[in-house]
Amino acid sequence: MRKLLLFLVLFTSVASFAQITVMGTVRDESGPVPSVFIFQDGVQLGMTNNIGQFRVAIDPTRELVFHGLGYEELRVGVEYFTEDNRKQPLDVVMRKSTQVLSDVVITAGRFEQKTEESPISIDVLKPYLIKERAQTELEQTVQQASGVNVTDGQINIRSGSGWSYGAGTRVLMLLDEMPLISPDAGQAQWSLIPTEAVSQIEVVKGAASSLYGTSAMNGIMNVRTLEPTYTDHTDIQLYQGFYDQPRRAENKWWDGIRGWTGTQFSHTFSRGANKQYGWVIAGQAEHDAGYQFDVPDHRARFLTKFKYANPEAPEWDYEVMATGLWSETGDALLWNGFNEAYIPLDS
Repeated sequence: MRKLLLFLVLFTSVASFAQITVMGTVRDESGPVPSVFIFQDGVQLGMTNNIGQFRVAIDPTRELVFHGLGYEELRVGVEYFTEDNRKQPLDVVMRKSTQVLSDVVITAGRFEQKTEESPISIDVLKPYLIKERAQTELEQTVQQASGVNVTDGQINIRSGSGWSYGAGTRVLMLLDEMPLISPDAGQAQWSLIPTEAVSQIEVVKGAASSLYGTSAMNGIMNVRTLEPTYTDHTDIQLYQGFYDQPRRAENKWWDGIRGWTGTQFSHTFSRGANKQYGWVIAGQAEHDAGYQFDVPDHRARFLTKFKYANPEAPEWDYEVMATGLWSETGDALLWNGFNEAYIPLDS
C-alpha cells in the first residue's frame, strides 16, 4: 500500500512538473486577432482576449492548435517548447481564409452562438441600414425586421401584445445586455439608444421570460454598441431634410423652409504598450424645427465606453460605459381648427 501511494505521489509530481505556462500574442498582417481558440489534444485550453493575448498551461510534449473564425488553422510543434524558448512570449501569426461567416448573437442564450444554432427565431440588423437611409430614430430601423411593428413607441413582434397597461412593455429593450426600460411606466427609451454607435441589433422573436423576466414575454431587442479598434477609426455623418408644403395652402403657417439637420460621429481606438486600453467615443446633435407650431425636437447625445484587457489575465476584460442625453421636445394633442391643422389648440 505504501509503495502504491509513493508511486501515485511521484506520478502526480512528474505530471505537474510537465505542465508549463505559455504566454503570447496572436496576430495577422493588420494587427492582433481576438477570440482565437487554443487547443491541445482536442481539449480547449483558452482563447485570446480582445487584443490578441493569451496565457495557457500546456504539456510541452504536445503541439498547440490555434483556431479562429476566418483564419487558417495553425499548429505549433513541440520543437518550440525547448528550454531556450520557454521564457520567450509566443508570437503566433495567422493567415486569413476566405469563407462566409455567419452572424454571432448572444441574446438568445446569454452566450455567444451562431444564429443558425439558436433555438428560437432571431434577426440581426446591421448598422448599414441606419447609415444608408440616414435614419436617426431606431424605431424606423427595427421595423425593417420581418414580423416587427412599432406603434406609438411600443414594439410588437408577430402581432403579439407588446404592451400591457399597468405592467409596461412586453418586448424587452437592451443596450449591451443591460435593460433600457423606464422604471415608472415600463416604456422603452428610444432616445437613449446611440444610433451613431450601433454595431448590430438582435431581435429575438419569441418569449424569453425564463432568461430575462416578464418584460420579455413577446421578445427582445438587444442593441450592441461598437467595440474599440486596434487602429484609430473615425466615422462622421451629416444629414439634412425638409418638410413639404401641406396639400391645402391655408394650413401652411410658416414662411420659408422648415426641416431638420444634424450630425453624428463615432471614434474608436486603443492605446497602451499592448493596446490594452480601448475607447469608444460617439455623439449626435440634431435640430428639428418640426412641421407643427411650437413642437420642436432638439437633442444632443454623447456616449463613451472604456475597455481594459488585462495582459496578465487575458481571460478577463473590464468595461465601463456612460451615455447622456439633452432633449427639448414638444407634443400636441388637439388641433386649433380646420384651417389651422398644424397649430395646437391654445398654443
